[in-house]
Amino acid sequence: MERKEPELILEQMKTCKDLYDRELPDIILNPRLDNKEDMFKEINSVYAIGNGDSLYAAQAITYGFREITGINFMAVPAFEFLHYIIPSLERKTHKNIIVIGISASGGSPMVINAIEDIRRLYPDINTIGLSGKDCSPLALKATYNFSVQLDELGRTPGIRTYVASLVGLLSIACSIAEAKKVNNTLSRHSVAAFLKTAGTGVIKTIDYVNHIGPELAQLSDSPFISCIGSGPDQATASFSGAKIVEASGVYASGQDLEEWNHVESFAYPLDSTIIVFANPGPTIKRAASLIQTGRAMGHKVIVICPEGLNDFNSIANQVLPVFGVHNDILRPLIQFIPCTLLAYYLAKKNKRAMFMSDKNS
Repeated sequence: MERKEPELILEQMKTCKDLYDRELPDIILNPRLDNKEDMFKEINSVYAIGNGDSLYAAQAITYGFREITGINFMAVPAFEFLHYIIPSLERKTHKNIIVIGISASGGSPMVINAIEDIRRLYPDINTIGLSGKDCSPLALKATYNFSVQLDELGRTPGIRTYVASLVGLLSIACSIAEAKKVNNTLSRHSVAAFLKTAGTGVIKTIDYVNHIGPELAQLSDSPFISCIGSGPDQATASFSGAKIVEASGVYASGQDLEEWNHVESFAYPLDSTIIVFANPGPTIKRAASLIQTGRAMGHKVIVICPEGLNDFNSIANQVLPVFGVHNDILRPLIQFIPCTLLAYYLAKKNKRAMFMSDKNS
């Protein structure tokens, strides 16, 4: 494998202003699925399947999708869907189901296999291929193609493609809501307005993390890193762990707040790093107590939270504010930024290339 230097992460980050100002709003404001109102009116269940970043995107947007549409939305690993969900579908009413296959490259074999099997076994179930390539294998296999293709910047741990998948799923949710005439506070235009406003905050977040990047990597020097959050934050935590693994080769994983307390809190070493997503809402008290517990145990604690939330400044080793507008449902669109940059600084600290592309050098 050609050596992949982590600087590619910084190159992608430099495009965020245009990404949030132009490319992402274009995805939400210009539906790729015109004239499908009759199909969407009947839908009451959506399966979104993927692997890695694509799965995390589906998990992160679950609450937003349900909020917009008012229907059931299930994010499922493609392997599980292929071998366990598809056989159970024979007992369901198929016309009320849509399956969304997600693959940034459009070439994920397990997603493609699942879409092929669905179309072969249940031809009355409509499928949507959501990918970052206009003419990808997934686009050709699904009933309908939903392209979230962005300007190509080379292979890196999915960053731009991840947030494009999030916005693509929101766009599909808006199409369903429009067909069903569901009215709520989230619409195409409100999501687009959030994205355009968020762009300035994203740049400030990037600048802040870059300013302390080497010190942050030193603080995160640990055999493993736990990224912890609940609800939509758990998916952001899982994505964050994936970026750290892919870029730096440091083992990291995402976990729910309460589940970490039940299981991983008993793992040594006690000076390992934990990264906690703490947002206003129903889980903030649990996050706060876990932060206090982690520090008391000896863990190095990094907190990611909206700017202006100063509850943790005196408790955590480091607080990473996410600048700009905060939205409970849409926060996955911006809160992945800090750990993605941390992945870069960990790679530089450990003198590693991405995807283990240095293992034979």
